[in-house]
Amino acid sequence: MRRAAAALAVVASLAGAGAARADGAFPDSLSVLLPADRPHRIALATNFGLVSSNDDGATWTWICEGALTNCSNLYSEGAPPSNRLFALSADSLVYSDDDACAWRVASGAVAGGGVVDAFPLAEDPARVLAVVSPNGVGTQTTYTVVASSDGGTTFGQVIYTAASGDTVTGVEASRTDPKTIYLTLASAKGFAPLLAVTSDGGATWRIVDLSGQLGQSGLRLIGIDRANATRVFLRVSETEDEALGVFDATTDTLVLPLKYPGGLMTAFVQTVEGPLVAAGRVPGGPALHRSLDGGATWQAVGGAPNLRALAERDGKIYGAADNTADGYALGVSSDLGVTFTPLMKFADVGSIAPCVRADCQDICKMEVGLGLWPMSTCTAAPEKSGGCAVADPSFHASCGAAFALALAAAFCRRRRA
Repeated sequence: MRRAAAALAVVASLAGAGAARADGAFPDSLSVLLPADRPHRIALATNFGLVSSNDDGATWTWICEGALTNCSNLYSEGAPPSNRLFALSADSLVYSDDDACAWRVASGAVAGGGVVDAFPLAEDPARVLAVVSPNGVGTQTTYTVVASSDGGTTFGQVIYTAASGDTVTGVEASRTDPKTIYLTLASAKGFAPLLAVTSDGGATWRIVDLSGQLGQSGLRLIGIDRANATRVFLRVSETEDEALGVFDATTDTLVLPLKYPGGLMTAFVQTVEGPLVAAGRVPGGPALHRSLDGGATWQAVGGAPNLRALAERDGKIYGAADNTADGYALGVSSDLGVTFTPLMKFADVGSIAPCVRADCQDICKMEVGLGLWPMSTCTAAPEKSGGCAVADPSFHASCGAAFALALAAAFCRRRRA
């Protein structure tokens, strides 16, 4: 469920409000990352890099997108103790073991690209699942789901092969029963929404056709219930509306307890204690609801920010907001979403992370010109002498390529915003 917020945030960024910028794009947030074993670390993945704090939000640093992470989305974090960071860059799966300073491209069954989703298992740092599409570059002709047993470095085992023409849109494994895995699909026959379920790690699968209830609605995974492997939260995209779906695998029934008429669902979180918080956007503005009974009933919360991602740790809900419309990029709530206290606006980013300070200079100055933050963000700490100051130069662009990356970053933000 940790990476589900990212998928919703991509949709949220498409509908985000804000003042137009010089390049026609908007800085926006994609997901909130809160490693359980690093209680003071907070990271916000954005469409212009990673913003993070290691002191509960007192200070913030930034890492720009690099050669391997340009146009990245669907950021997620593996289980402790490695806390490996993953992202989808273009159509490749990349990972970092040093908080985004250096990145590598995953190999094996994902080496040809076409990765459309990835899910690191919540309780097992060695296991990662990925959806690979036939991208027209390699020889693959159908969607597959592949598994890694070395933390996402390499992928080899194919646990699912889709029928010809079917599209796999998401994968997730249960935290309480990792052999229980769900996939969302769109059938080649009439784009029927399908749910694939396995309880034996992929040895056998059964397909549930939901078109009788949903017609040709789009179906995406939000997450599996933290305490119940047979209960799944889904985002249902109807012709004019979006809705939260709750699927019960014991009865193969689906209910839609929460709808966003004429709008979008943008964020969702299930807290450790069980309550649910869901956010969206409707024609009248942002919409926020919470449920204290497992999703049976929902209460609207007034005055909500424009949330594009939600995450929870130690009883606090962190929400990625609209930096322009709400006046802050990240807020925190201690009352299950009733109120959010601003924690960070992009102008609060104090410096570039030391490991990429040289590489990110040109992009940082471009952001200054666009009004994102002051020039002091780019010059807050002295650069290391001797060229690019990076943790591993082979995984970053050279200093001479920094300007080209700045232009590429502007292009990608226009595409995503």
